[in-house]
Amino acid sequence: MGFFIFDNPKLLEGHNLWWMSYPKIENRKIKPKPFGPPPKYSVGDKIRFTIKKRERTREILKVEWHSHRYEWVYVVETSATDLGKDFEPYWFEDKLEYVDA
Repeated sequence: MGFFIFDNPKLLEGHNLWWMSYPKIENRKIKPKPFGPPPKYSVGDKIRFTIKKRERTREILKVEWHSHRYEWVYVVETSATDLGKDFEPYWFEDKLEYVDA
């Protein structure tokens, strides 16, 4: 298995590079306290995913600070929510859009 050369798009064709949609952060130092702007959404807000299953309206269940990505994450109501107390499906702000209730 080789390494990708990201400056050459032809080498990337046909590969599932989902992880490249996230911004690159040079310093991975944990920042447990939130900084920057407050969260865009609040608990109880109705949202839709900007990706798959856009037709379904969902509710924000919890808002938390992601200490590695330095962003707010939103625990969202999904069919996976009942998989157990240790699993909470969350998304970042850019994958959600507000729905007027």
